[in-house]
Amino acid sequence: GYFKKREKDGKTYKNFVVKSYNKIEKKEENEEE
Repeated sequence: GYFKKREKDGKTYKNFVVKSYNKIEKKEENEEE
């Protein structure tokens, strides 16, 4: 996953994209088991 910057109403928001992040997390959990 990675942070994606978005500017809205003059403010900067960081939206986290969790597709690849969830895949990595699942792999780590499976390895621990």
